[in-house]
Amino acid sequence: MVPLLGYGAPRRIAIGTTSIIGFKILTDTQVIFRWRCDAAFGFNLFRIPVFNKVACLPHDAALDLCDPDKPDPQHFEFDKVFSQTNNKDVYDNAVRIPVKGCLEGFNVSLFCYGQTGSGKTHTMLGTEEDPGVLLRAAEDLISSCSRARHERYLIRVSYFEIYNEEIRDLLSDEGISLKIVEHRIKGPTCVGATERFVTSRVEISNVIQEGQNSRHVAATKMNEHSSRSHTIFRISVESRGCKEGEGGLTPMDEIFDEVQNRKSHNLRVSMFNLIDLAGSERASKTGATGNTLKEGSMINKSLTSLGIVINELSKAKGDATKRKHIPYRDSKLTRLLQTALGGNSFTVSICNISTAHMHVNETKSTLRFASGCKLVENKVKQNTVKATNELLANYKQEIEILKKQLIETDNS
Repeated sequence: MVPLLGYGAPRRIAIGTTSIIGFKILTDTQVIFRWRCDAAFGFNLFRIPVFNKVACLPHDAALDLCDPDKPDPQHFEFDKVFSQTNNKDVYDNAVRIPVKGCLEGFNVSLFCYGQTGSGKTHTMLGTEEDPGVLLRAAEDLISSCSRARHERYLIRVSYFEIYNEEIRDLLSDEGISLKIVEHRIKGPTCVGATERFVTSRVEISNVIQEGQNSRHVAATKMNEHSSRSHTIFRISVESRGCKEGEGGLTPMDEIFDEVQNRKSHNLRVSMFNLIDLAGSERASKTGATGNTLKEGSMINKSLTSLGIVINELSKAKGDATKRKHIPYRDSKLTRLLQTALGGNSFTVSICNISTAHMHVNETKSTLRFASGCKLVENKVKQNTVKATNELLANYKQEIEILKKQLIETDNS
């Protein structure tokens, strides 16, 4: 495995004329474990060889699965293991450096995986007192862009869910099912998805809350607020060089001029995908019936497709010919995660697990999934786009949309 550079002391490496933070060009998926302590259910399944909040060995972190039904503990090694810690620790130690890479034109993907009720959405969204990795990453991007001196940045976001194999725009009231198209820079993406330009923490928070208000949730025996869909929060970062001291984040009232003045500039375009996967479920434990049971079945089906893709990619490591037959198109989820799994994105998988013995089978399943993820290799590259007539035409169309949005805002 090629470890992520910079987890200890960040360093810069030069490739061609580009200076990049924290990335090897060929890199494995980084697998992070975070467990939720279920003291009410008794026996603790795990122990960490290094007893601190962030267990980090020279190259990997490790944990032992202490199943009382087995004579010996099972040993697993990943990139980091978090026990009783907060979202800030998770972000600072596992996410902050990939965010820096996004600023330099590299695609980044982060997804949370685990059984229902294991803490995935808490890791992603957090609370008002302890915000999750999504808001922390967005804030970090905005703050870094605002301080830039040699680069001008535009940041836009979209938010959608995969519900019963239909893609819904969480920022639109129209309820239209979105279609997936192949974009030469963004990879598989949703055509027609609402995009919002953002320049502040408040704007990001409002977009997240708007999307969460539209997301499908339901109560089950295992989770009072069980997610019934997979969600993808996508941050698009565009940048171009500028004169010393003219850098920074483009404010909304300057976006029109910023877009129109790009005719002579090449752009760097990166995507940061933050994916909150709905949890795998067993109907016997959740007590789901009717529509909730159907939702759980569709969730499990898409997660099975995800597991198959990861298994095939792990077997194809080092053999490019085998990558031609990866079944990405078997589900909407795997199609949209194509750049994250075996593509050009730097990918972090945060696997959430329970310490309770009653969930040992689900926890073993998550450990197997994570072991496969660790073998998935991506070819990370910087995305540079040359200004073309087609690109300029797209921006002109965006200008008209933005003008309408501003008029609607002024009239509201």
